[in-house]
Amino acid sequence: MRKRLLAALLGAMLFLTGCAGMGDWASEPLTGNYEIWRMSAHNIVLLKRTCSSGGEILIDAEIYAVAWSDDYILLQHEAMEPDENDYGREPHGELHYYVFLVDGEQVLGPFDRAAFEAACRDNGIPAPEVWTPVRSLPRRLPAL
Repeated sequence: MRKRLLAALLGAMLFLTGCAGMGDWASEPLTGNYEIWRMSAHNIVLLKRTCSSGGEILIDAEIYAVAWSDDYILLQHEAMEPDENDYGREPHGELHYYVFLVDGEQVLGPFDRAAFEAACRDNGIPAPEVWTPVRSLPRRLPAL
């Protein structure tokens, strides 16, 4: 009896570790109802939650780090390009930036570093002293 129970538990563990989506998550809200969602390994997005199980994707990029206040959300992402087999995407090390203005839900970008700094200045946003990596954000598991 114990061997069957152990075999069933091991089988269930193997099944669950292979399921797609088990590593997906949603952050706690950054400000208002805006959250970072990890939808797959290379699809980490800014989402406006509109219901208990989803919402509207505002910035669809592999977001790497964020900085925010009640008025804006700044996002950093690593540019991706298709791999040689067109199977997935590979990072090529270049960072791009977005500015999301909460009032009016305006998305600015993507920018290179110089254009990002200019967009921040033009909108009265101080340069971020610290970027928070998305993997360090408080989150809910899974993204529901």
